[in-house]
Amino acid sequence: MAEVHKTFIGGGGDDWFSHIVESNAERYRKTNPSYKCPYFAWTADLAIPAALRAPPQGSNITVVGHSYGADTVFSEIQRGRPVTTLITMDPVARLRPSWTTIRSRCFVWLNVRAEPSGKNRSFDDTIAGFGGKYPTPPKPGEPGAPNYAYNPDSTHGAFDTMMRLANKQGVSGRSLLGGNGVG
Repeated sequence: MAEVHKTFIGGGGDDWFSHIVESNAERYRKTNPSYKCPYFAWTADLAIPAALRAPPQGSNITVVGHSYGADTVFSEIQRGRPVTTLITMDPVARLRPSWTTIRSRCFVWLNVRAEPSGKNRSFDDTIAGFGGKYPTPPKPGEPGAPNYAYNPDSTHGAFDTMMRLANKQGVSGRSLLGGNGVG
């Protein structure tokens, strides 16, 4: 039976301030003790590539990245590490990899881009804008399009909400993560 790896990578401030992804990873690890579920801050330069290369060939590898954490995952995938399932929540960065390269190295990819209405905007949306929020990815049928993508009316920091919200087909970050989910 293939090993199951669920890696969580938090964005800026996640490891020392907000703990948005870190706390979700901890809850997920406790409710799914048979899975390997490490958490990393996006700044864990050496640990992330090592963790993504560690699973044996044929392992089921799911990676969840939020903000700069999503961009960190993109960088690793661009360097050649394919993953089974990629879940990116409101990616942020100034230098962006090729959507086509990312798509070619993921069996399933969900990209969620927060687009808060004026009443829902918060300080974290301003910070994400300064950080270099990714544009909307290509549409279905275009090169590099994720399998699933949607743009909820939620804030950048609403990781739990973005993981739970589903598209018209019922696909959510939580459903793709599997196991006893987060969010």
